[in-house]
Amino acid sequence: MRMSRCTLLLVLLAGAAAAESPSQVGLVVDDDFFYPGPNRDWNYTGGVAAEWSGPGVERLHLAAPTRFVDRLVLGDSVLADFPREEYALTGGVLFYTPHNLTTSQPISGDRPYASLFFLSSRIRRTDDAERPTRALSTELTLGVLGLPLGADIQRFFHSQLGWGRVPNGWPRQISDGGEPTAEYRVALDGVAERLRLNPRHDLVQLIVGGEADAGYRTAAWGGAILKIGCIDTDYGAPGGVIEPMAGSGMSPEKLVPQFYGYIRGGEYLVGYDATLEGQFRN
Repeated sequence: MRMSRCTLLLVLLAGAAAAESPSQVGLVVDDDFFYPGPNRDWNYTGGVAAEWSGPGVERLHLAAPTRFVDRLVLGDSVLADFPREEYALTGGVLFYTPHNLTTSQPISGDRPYASLFFLSSRIRRTDDAERPTRALSTELTLGVLGLPLGADIQRFFHSQLGWGRVPNGWPRQISDGGEPTAEYRVALDGVAERLRLNPRHDLVQLIVGGEADAGYRTAAWGGAILKIGCIDTDYGAPGGVIEPMAGSGMSPEKLVPQFYGYIRGGEYLVGYDATLEGQFRN
């Protein structure tokens, strides 16, 4: 099954640093309300996520579960090729709704309601500390499907803020009442071509890569991103092929100011999705 998605991200807050423990804090709100044109409010309809990245994540051992799975799945020999590490911890909620929001009954031929509360620990590794050209990202996500709080949050946005129609079918969401779930993700990408602008910036970067997911979503993605602008030559900086708008867990004092536009394309193959097909209880 092939799935495509088009959303608009609104970054509300990014970049806070402490003197002794450099870190970044970001908040992302993603909703159909921000998408130009009619608010279709169907399938993936929105989410809220907060991210903390920096060495403090590792210092508090919050990256330890991901590192443990990495060693089991990838092995120490693979990880040794990527000695530089950056860390991030992300928590949030995602919402999925059918096209018909008015009925409270199951809808034949439409997707079910679903919500996912999650906490993810991500490690982004690069192959060289000074001039990296490849990056290996791994992420372990623990979450809960079907919590009633997800319905309450979306109803609040829709009824109190006027963000589209008020959904009525949440009592029939996937795993209603709550069910634990998990996902493990591995992504590899690298700089295929670059055109240097100055010693600290590139004018053009072509990055190719792919990822594989296993868990509540079992899928694979492959593609490329073309960046044009004033781009940090340090490949470990934010903006890889997998998540071009996400932070990478790099310390703020190492970041170089940059601005660029990008075109991203690829193929996303989904074998299983618990928010669409249900998990053990559904």
